[in-house]
Amino acid sequence: MKLQTKKRLKTLKRIACILFGNLCVAVGTVFFIVPAGFMGGGVTGLALAMNAFFGLPIAVGIAILSVALLAVGAIFLGRSFVVGSALSAISYPAFVWLCELVARYVPFRTESVAINLAASVLLLGYGIALVMRQGASSGGLDTISMILNQKKGIPVAPTVKFFEILSLLTQVYYSTAEGIMGGILLTIFFTAVMNHLMTQGVARIQVLVYTEHYEEIKKFLDQKLDRGCTLFHVQGGYSGKETFALQAIIHNRQLFPLKEAVREIDPLAFVIVSEVSEVSGRGFGIEKNAPHPTAPDAQAPIRETTPPAEP
Repeated sequence: MKLQTKKRLKTLKRIACILFGNLCVAVGTVFFIVPAGFMGGGVTGLALAMNAFFGLPIAVGIAILSVALLAVGAIFLGRSFVVGSALSAISYPAFVWLCELVARYVPFRTESVAINLAASVLLLGYGIALVMRQGASSGGLDTISMILNQKKGIPVAPTVKFFEILSLLTQVYYSTAEGIMGGILLTIFFTAVMNHLMTQGVARIQVLVYTEHYEEIKKFLDQKLDRGCTLFHVQGGYSGKETFALQAIIHNRQLFPLKEAVREIDPLAFVIVSEVSEVSGRGFGIEKNAPHPTAPDAQAPIRETTPPAEP
């Protein structure tokens, strides 16, 4: 019963994040992109073009395109795509319509291009990142890219960029030079913000240490830094000597004390430090001693196994 409650809360949290993310994108579109005259990308950009050429309300244009792409995705990509995209496809145009309604009675506009650009970048970058971190899709033109990838084997990234450029080109005819440059900068910067926020709070440092004194370094990690590690049996390509390599994932602030300890324990140790974009598992989002949900004895914490005997 407790597990079911947790699953329900997790599902509700996921839905709330998807809705809030789409609300952020809608606010950025209605209150900053449209008043500033910036070109928009994806479905929003096409809806802006439809509004300029045919007078179709932006929210209606987004709704038509989103539902159409959702239907196409359901045909070619199946039920799993619909589950991940339906909420965004429905909520985003609804939020745009709501924001347009609010804007009629509560005029909120700034003439500053810099403020409009900064607000648009932050709201779109944060909103889309929040949606994607829940494993959901924005339900936009990336649907076509996913279909081409699955049916024709065409990589997703190049086609996503192609359709973004195509969406921007539909707005060049009626846009000012300021709007064109603003749209290009918006696309570049909000993508950078989104990519950064996608890994914020989960990026960590990976350290690989090749040393004969792995037991002492392992002890330091366990007792001083409260970090686990993994041991690999390795052999030197030049010396042919067999030993163990130690791999650990640590927080940024723990890198300096670990490097100092390794230097003190074994000055000749070979150390590789790299940044990893995301880490999940015990010690990172899950308690180190948390029982496995399917373990026979759920009360017994799972301990790290002892390293293999020295060769």
